[in-house]
Amino acid sequence: MRWKIRFISIIILVIMFLPMFGDISRASADTSSGMNVLDPGQSIEYTNNTSYPFRIDVSGDYDYEHINSDSSIGGYGSANGDPWSFGLTTTMYPGESLRMTNTTENQLQVSPMCVFCGNAQLSFVLNNGPAMEYVTLQKGQSVNFTNSMKWTVPINPNGAYDYQHIEADGSIIDYGNNEVGGNSISPGEGLRITNKYDDQLIMSIPYDYYIHLNPVFSNLTTNKKTVIFIPAFLGTTLTANDGSNFQLWEPDLDNISEYISLLRLNSDGSSAFPVKVNDPLEEYYGGMITALNKFDGNKDGIPDLDVHVFPYDWRLDNRINAENLQVFINKLNVDKVTIIAHSMGGLLASKYIALGNSQKVDKLITIGTPYLGAPKGLYAFETGNLMDNFLKDYLLSQPLKAIAPNMSSAYQLLPSRMYFDINNTYYSRQVINNGWFKRNSVINFTSYDATNYFLLQDRKDWVNPSLLNDVDQFQQSLDIQNTLNSVNSYLIVGHGDKTQGLVTENFNQNLVYDNTDYEPIDGDGTVPLISASLGGRVVNENGDYYFIGNRSNTYFRKGVEHSALPDDQTVINQVLQIINGNYTAVSGMDDRAKFSQSLKVRVESPVDLNIYDQNGNHLGPVNGTQYEENIPSGTYYQSGHTKTALLEYGNYNIKLVGTGYGTATLILQKYDELNKLIKTIRFDNVDVTPKTIMTTTTDMGNSIQLVVDKNGDGNTSILKPSAVLDETGSNDQTPPSISFTIDGTKSNYNWYNSDVTLSLQGQDPESGINRMEYRLNDGDAQIYQGPIKFGQEGQTKIDAVAYNNNRLNSDAVTTNINIDKTPPTLSVSLDKNELWAPNHKLETVNAKVIANDSLSGVAKIELVSITSNEPDSGLGDIQNASYGTFDTSFDLRAERSGKNKSGRVYTITYKVTDLAGNVTTQSVNVTVSHDQR
Repeated sequence: MRWKIRFISIIILVIMFLPMFGDISRASADTSSGMNVLDPGQSIEYTNNTSYPFRIDVSGDYDYEHINSDSSIGGYGSANGDPWSFGLTTTMYPGESLRMTNTTENQLQVSPMCVFCGNAQLSFVLNNGPAMEYVTLQKGQSVNFTNSMKWTVPINPNGAYDYQHIEADGSIIDYGNNEVGGNSISPGEGLRITNKYDDQLIMSIPYDYYIHLNPVFSNLTTNKKTVIFIPAFLGTTLTANDGSNFQLWEPDLDNISEYISLLRLNSDGSSAFPVKVNDPLEEYYGGMITALNKFDGNKDGIPDLDVHVFPYDWRLDNRINAENLQVFINKLNVDKVTIIAHSMGGLLASKYIALGNSQKVDKLITIGTPYLGAPKGLYAFETGNLMDNFLKDYLLSQPLKAIAPNMSSAYQLLPSRMYFDINNTYYSRQVINNGWFKRNSVINFTSYDATNYFLLQDRKDWVNPSLLNDVDQFQQSLDIQNTLNSVNSYLIVGHGDKTQGLVTENFNQNLVYDNTDYEPIDGDGTVPLISASLGGRVVNENGDYYFIGNRSNTYFRKGVEHSALPDDQTVINQVLQIINGNYTAVSGMDDRAKFSQSLKVRVESPVDLNIYDQNGNHLGPVNGTQYEENIPSGTYYQSGHTKTALLEYGNYNIKLVGTGYGTATLILQKYDELNKLIKTIRFDNVDVTPKTIMTTTTDMGNSIQLVVDKNGDGNTSILKPSAVLDETGSNDQTPPSISFTIDGTKSNYNWYNSDVTLSLQGQDPESGINRMEYRLNDGDAQIYQGPIKFGQEGQTKIDAVAYNNNRLNSDAVTTNINIDKTPPTLSVSLDKNELWAPNHKLETVNAKVIANDSLSGVAKIELVSITSNEPDSGLGDIQNASYGTFDTSFDLRAERSGKNKSGRVYTITYKVTDLAGNVTTQSVNVTVSHDQR
């Protein structure tokens, strides 16, 4: 082909020919093979059977295809036919052909020219047909195109169709089901279009392109198996159905909040904004769908499967999507289908079967389906972390958390009633930090109803009561055991990745959510083994523990994370083998799961948690917005400043890097094969700065120390664990107790009149006492180091709490140390200090007694005694005195002895006692003088 001859060549031709024929248009008329006029859509094909080159001039726009003398395609495309634009004219050499099509709405003039040809002319065929070729496919027909040209060819079907884009090596690079709208074929690619629907499908293709697409027609053969693939929760792209076609899921990271907000739902679970479903996410399902489309079990060069993908709006109630699946399958007009479903897609498929469609299902193959629910669903509601990628969680968690409360499907992923019954287990615990004075409240929700009550009462900030209450009805409507028994079902279960089992929700004393803790069970990192397998039994073989599913045809894939299961080659091989009628486990797949010991690493502080295995694989953050999980079987979670890693037990290196100021608590816990906690090592309250680096290992069989470089300057200190607990101590759920003894002189009124020594005693028989703290007069808490001495007078309030080594605290005990070592004051006066005359008569004497005590206060004032320095006259010289009471009025006789020249002296004594037992006495006298001299 000689297309668009270089300008220099054309200019030389023009210079050579110009003197010979002068005006080009006149010479053209004399020497051409004749001008042809093409109506819109018409085409003409020239063949140069002469020995001369011809030049073709065209008056308008056209499409062309140039064929070399060896029948190879020399060039093709679209051009503007201005004959004076030398670069756009075409020269035909002997043996070549040229096809030209009028692509305008006006007539097109085509003029071949040859100067030295004599009477030689080009032969041509004028095609009066349309510019477009129309290809019709009836139901069950398909056509394969292969684009051998160098530009993209548009194809415009008039209705719904299925398609596959195919690379030159046969791999499928794109696919679609129930598509409506235009398509295209890129250079070097293939395109297979199939009409699987009732209406005939008509496609319009430019005629000049069509003949070079090598169409091959075929009918769907009756022996092809119809396969439906159903993706997981979050597994289908969603776009705005308002004409904008914005991709709302997964959204452009530059418009996350805006796009995710358009996925919000009404309180009844319906979409608040028009949304339409599109293809499943290529990154998770491309490998599986490609393998299904290419599967040739018969080895005859013809794919065996008629593959349909069922994308759906994963936000909605699975009952709605099951009904949509029913419509989708019915439209295929086939007797039976094989359903392959990932994760929640398996619940959707099960609901479809439960609707009375078991006779339509040949096989059901589920991959990591949470038949009994997944505890991680609770974590997702609390944090919004729904992705298996830290960057996506970092960016999407808050927008997703905002829309999750009205998402029916998310509630339907929570553990079901059967999760509790079949496995005799539970998944939720509430811990309320009641403050310093009261022990923490620990509540294990050991039943389905107790768990729901907790969510309805204490998680009102996100729970939609109507949707949560509806979950039980949905889960029971699945009738999952009988539903799976009604079809040939095959369960592919991920295991060996440490998965959230028991979820502990921590609250402050005001019932405000703080953070979440997790205990591991076996699973795929998202769905527990016991849920994806519908329960099973554990067997012990020579000390090794194995899990065997309750159902036959259960396959276990170890060490592949939940979202990666569908594209795992071993899983793909197993699926294809099951489809092909071979139900044995493929290489890499097990018929039972071997349990391993687990390790939990948890850090509570402003630090980053990094863990490295012996091969240098890393689990933890790689920068401020991303983390990686490159350690096999390891999973990583973050809740506020709390980071948790769940791993298979082994010796790892831990590196903690400070991100702020505060204190850090590092906890290492080892679990046995049956997920029982058997050892705990903890470092409490380590000071942290933004420069702090701490390192340790997880070799819990040896002594573990924490190396702390507080300021990042290379100067390190070595810390020993704050607690090392065995199995008994690690599982201690009984709070400690605390008491005190006080040494001092104490009154009956709880006052001491001496120095006091207070000692604290803590008791915890399981994990032991870690520390005791006390507060004086509501001041700051202090660590109890030994007996506390009090000598200063006054009142002191003491509160004390004990903590055991398993971080449980006692209720506070409170006492008061009241010290008053100062005696009270006492003042006594009488209204008569002398009786005269000594007439032997009784006279009444009144006392005025005033007592005071500024600390403990006056406890008692009493008349102690009234005495006389002379013997009683025998008549009762002291009468009406009540000793030991506060008697202030009594009778004394005006009597004296004549022999005693000093006279008689009555001594009246009072005593005051304060509340601390301090005593003051005072005596006053009444005299009866001998005479008045």
